[in-house]
Amino acid sequence: MNPESWTKNFRGFIMRKRHTIEERIQAVGMCQRGHSADHVSRELGINGHYVREWVERYRMYGMEGLEKQPSQGLGFPKFH
Repeated sequence: MNPESWTKNFRGFIMRKRHTIEERIQAVGMCQRGHSADHVSRELGINGHYVREWVERYRMYGMEGLEKQPSQGLGFPKFH
């Protein structure tokens, strides 16, 4: 993974970069045009795991599969 895929938050913890919908569409499009996920990963500086995940989600759900997914969070109960 390259350094551009990671960022530090305000407390100094390293977190992965959130990829835009445009980046996801570009990566999936490149794969559809015959490029391997590894090639797309190197070209765009995105972890190949994410590229393969996006391609699979696109196959299963179309464009909706590429929209940002809610984060898992810490699982604390929500009080109303």
